[in-house]
Amino acid sequence: MIQVEASAHAEAYAGSGTPLTVSTRAGQLLVLITSSQWGHIGTTGVPEGWEHSYSDGTDSANRSGFIAWTRATHTGEVTVSQWWHSGTSYTARQRALLLALSGVEPGSTPALTNWTTVRPTVPAPGLLIAQQHGSKGVPLNVFTVTGGQMVHAGQASTTAAWSSLRVLLSPDSGGSITETKTAATTVWAAVGLQPAQTAATTVSVSVRRADEQTVSSTQAVLNEPMHVDVDALLSRTGGWMIAHRGGSADWPEMSLRAYSESAMRGIPALEFSFNLTADGVPVGVHDRNLQSVDASAPTTPVAQMTWAEVRRYTTKGEPFTRLDDLLAVYGDDHVLFVDPKYSAAAHQTYLPWLDPEHTILKFYGDAIWLAKIWRKEGFRTWGYVYEEHITSGEAATWASYWDVLGVPWHASEAAWQTAAGYGVPLIGHICNSQQALDTCISRGAIGAMCAKIDGMAVS
Repeated sequence: MIQVEASAHAEAYAGSGTPLTVSTRAGQLLVLITSSQWGHIGTTGVPEGWEHSYSDGTDSANRSGFIAWTRATHTGEVTVSQWWHSGTSYTARQRALLLALSGVEPGSTPALTNWTTVRPTVPAPGLLIAQQHGSKGVPLNVFTVTGGQMVHAGQASTTAAWSSLRVLLSPDSGGSITETKTAATTVWAAVGLQPAQTAATTVSVSVRRADEQTVSSTQAVLNEPMHVDVDALLSRTGGWMIAHRGGSADWPEMSLRAYSESAMRGIPALEFSFNLTADGVPVGVHDRNLQSVDASAPTTPVAQMTWAEVRRYTTKGEPFTRLDDLLAVYGDDHVLFVDPKYSAAAHQTYLPWLDPEHTILKFYGDAIWLAKIWRKEGFRTWGYVYEEHITSGEAATWASYWDVLGVPWHASEAAWQTAAGYGVPLIGHICNSQQALDTCISRGAIGAMCAKIDGMAVS
């Protein structure tokens, strides 16, 4: 269900206005609605990096404004500066409303209908918006939507002619509108939204002829609530997938976008590799520095940079994700496979962030000293090894210190058979194709770490 979690309203006049601030969680949709009594205010007030739609007033009785949106990249306060308006001495009377919405499908794009004199169809679901020129003597045009939620009622000025904003959140069915029309000039806008889907289990269906040749194949999606913890994940039968760095073969690695895309496809477990910054922030970076994901970044190790310095760069065009960002969005309903990389020894810093019921800690198989510390703190552990360690016998001495053991998908069948004899569940790594995933499951892995997510399924 889509819900308005926070809102802020502001006014501006003659180039002077107030900022808007809302509290939000990473992944929520932020929508900024602006209105102006006069037209042609321009788009200089659109926050940097936000998508937007602008109406110059030509088709809306000289009432202009823009609607802008973005996804929150962190949990905390988001502020749009006082320059959301034109930022000039222009005497337009303007209003703005900043909303934080939950329950919107990750990765979906809002459908924007900007200011027009023609009332749009009630979005199903979404925001129905009116900008009205009311006054003390001309009351506002009051409208409601069946099953809708009032987001901002709006108010006509008793001292001056001033456009007012009225915003309703319509239900999934859209609902019907009821109006009490007045002489107030009214123009309309709408934001169509896509509700978040429940997690999906993909079932492959094939149609075969009598000669066993496949003539068609399809996939049916069965929706079911997503809520999995470590016990539930490890007890699953039939195999499952872990999104390696969020699904780095499909989307910018360890970005909130990648994790959301994987979660949307029903992936129950998400892998996060982090390094601690100089000021102690666990940030999703696999290597010692940022250059593998942003060529413009310096060679300075992440451990010598502050979070403020790291966030100036991107992971292949997307904002970096902190551990608390990921926890805020998926820490309660997914299992996180967490690899502390070059910050592994700082366990007293990062372990308090993590929930043993939703976390499996991951590291190289020979680090049995680390596995002992993690287990003592109540965490399940995954040690990954390679074929040469299985062949040499080293993996056999490490296995008992880990709750699950990682085996490369391309290891020989003999290596897989040897590892199966350790008495520890196996997880395949790192799969970039359906063939790789199928190989892991066919050789006895309970799950597989997959960089490729889109279009993949456990057979």
